[in-house]
Amino acid sequence: MFFPEQEYKTSTKVDILHKYQSEDELKKLTLEEDLSECQRSIYILTKGQQLQKKAIYSNLHKILKEPNAFEFLFQVIIEEIQQQEEDNQIIAAKSLQKLIKENSLSNQELLQIYDLTTQILKIWSLPVLNEWVLTMDTLLRAIGINNILIPIQQLILLLTDSSQPSMSRQSSAKLMGTLAQLLGNEIKGPILDRARSLCSDHDKEIRLIMADDVLIKVCQSISSDLIECYLMEKIMELFYDTDQIVRSSGMKLFFTIANNLSAEEIKNRCTKQFIDSIQSQNEENRLVMSKMCGRIFHLVIIYINNKQIKDHLNQQQFTLFLNIYMSYAKSKNIDVRVNFISNFPALLSLAAKKFEYFQESYLQCCNDTNEFIVRTVINCFHEVVLLSENTEILFQVFMNFMKSKSVTILEILILRFASIINSFQKTISNNRNLVNQHLNYLIVQLLEIFGISKQNFLTNSKKMPVDFQ
Repeated sequence: MFFPEQEYKTSTKVDILHKYQSEDELKKLTLEEDLSECQRSIYILTKGQQLQKKAIYSNLHKILKEPNAFEFLFQVIIEEIQQQEEDNQIIAAKSLQKLIKENSLSNQELLQIYDLTTQILKIWSLPVLNEWVLTMDTLLRAIGINNILIPIQQLILLLTDSSQPSMSRQSSAKLMGTLAQLLGNEIKGPILDRARSLCSDHDKEIRLIMADDVLIKVCQSISSDLIECYLMEKIMELFYDTDQIVRSSGMKLFFTIANNLSAEEIKNRCTKQFIDSIQSQNEENRLVMSKMCGRIFHLVIIYINNKQIKDHLNQQQFTLFLNIYMSYAKSKNIDVRVNFISNFPALLSLAAKKFEYFQESYLQCCNDTNEFIVRTVINCFHEVVLLSENTEILFQVFMNFMKSKSVTILEILILRFASIINSFQKTISNNRNLVNQHLNYLIVQLLEIFGISKQNFLTNSKKMPVDFQ
């Protein structure tokens, strides 16, 4: 027996769950021991209890690989699955995804799962739909899109039609992204037209999915010509959407796919949107730009250095951006401050400015009272050290971190200790002497950190239940 769940395979002499006390209840959860795994599974799916069925659906990726199991058991699954509780339907989808990824099924067996999936995608339950869309995604990559291209296109068009329930349209729209990844520039005609129309859909949840998921996959899979001819107008609609959440996702979408655009489009449109958006006083827009600024600044800088199109940002715009970026360090919004730190190594590298230019803003975050901010600083501290010339101030910051009373700060220092020390030693010889001078102190501090972490682990362990019987 290879299943971890014991709910469905015990003999009449074994109590499988202590919470079932009466004899009648125990009888419902017992089976004959001489049944094969396939026979046992079929019996449980047709006559068993919910707990037993859950165990079967959780292990489909194991059971269906048994000899002859797929031929007999899958037919039972087809008949039973749509009558199951949502939890079991979701669990079954996850298990089938594992099975498909193992590449152990024949093409005929994959097509049987495909047929079942097309039926379940018509169920009106968003959690179930979302999981079975992932199953369909996995299937399309395993079967080979050319084998079922016309049927899957027809299915997507059917399920995303305006006459369908919102839940069905939301989940099925995601399959457009899968098609784009598999077809590349060949994704044209009705599917691309439907993608365009969904960007203007009356349902904001549909527009959000297009901005958050579908169009990113589509744009990263097709040529810049197709993006600019067929989709750019709709991307800009999402960029300026009337709903704030969709609008924020539209901004993320545009700046995420900007490097997939032509050089001319980056020069004319991307630079303008970057400068306009970075100046927005809207808090949500400010949050998005604080996160995306490193990515898009990197793109603009690359093209500035190209002699043919070097004037993307003039000096005034360049200074404006850096000043706005440094203001993120003082934001009351924790996420904006985190984004300042996360982007700092990239900005320090690209901006052709010394560390001292950013020093005040950076040190403010190093001394932040919020632990998550400080942990973010430590995570990329070794990169900052490598990019800085005069690192004495950074070494002092590091020493202060070592003296922290926070267990979480000390624990992350353990993980980053070697990389930080190596970065200091790789910069200039003065730093090597500085590190060696304090090496004994650092080792003692590190041992103390290990001791604190061990004690913290032991303390937490005592709070955990030790008897699971």
